[in-house]
Amino acid sequence: HCSCEHCTVSSSVRYSLMHDARANTYNTASDDSHYVHRRGIAVHPEAMGHKMGDALLQITTLNLAIAKHLTCLECPLTDRRAQAKKYQKAASLYEMAFKWHVGESHDQNTVNIAFFLIIVNNLSQIHREADNHAKQAMCRGHLQSALMTLLTNQESEMYQSINLDGFFRTAFSTKTCAS
Repeated sequence: HCSCEHCTVSSSVRYSLMHDARANTYNTASDDSHYVHRRGIAVHPEAMGHKMGDALLQITTLNLAIAKHLTCLECPLTDRRAQAKKYQKAASLYEMAFKWHVGESHDQNTVNIAFFLIIVNNLSQIHREADNHAKQAMCRGHLQSALMTLLTNQESEMYQSINLDGFFRTAFSTKTCAS
């Protein structure tokens, strides 16, 4: 695969956050504690035509997870069992993106914090909807740790280019699973 600086998850995340003003907006449920990141990640234009390899798989999988998640939110089913299956498909895609990203990044020591935040935040919301307290708490714990890591490195370009409000609301909300 291509090894140029633009053919990475980090480059595409940075590009998406800096060039899409909508990426820094957020939508929440009426109680203001259920932030869902709704914007996909665009491949950096300089990477077009390159062989991005695993980076493209990670970005595509995350984008598919977000799309599936949004269909769950925007087209709810009255049948809770059918709705749970739709959420499970989105969760599986988020988990796959997470495993690929963390596994690939672990080899290179390059976990992208924004990519990580998006995945664990949105997974937390899915587990909240499914009344899965243990998995929601685990995701919120990962989210809290990542946010604290990010805040200790405030000089980071990523810290300055992402709106963290929604992530903080999810991580530190006192509200848990849906009832």
